[in-house]
Amino acid sequence: MRLPAAWGRPRTVEEGGTEPARSPGLLRDPDFRRLFAATALGQLGDRTVFLAVPLVALIALDATASRSVR
Repeated sequence: MRLPAAWGRPRTVEEGGTEPARSPGLLRDPDFRRLFAATALGQLGDRTVFLAVPLVALIALDATASRSVR
């Protein structure tokens, strides 16, 4: 049985209620935050390089789009 929200949070099993205990969350774990940040920055770098390198090559070689298809 769940208590109304006005009465506070549901009680966990350890407290005699029916709700399972909740973990503090992944974002509170420093190792997970480090992994998440490294993965996000790596993907951002991959996408930047995927776009930037061909554009820099086109500019450096003074090529047009039609000449770069060959």
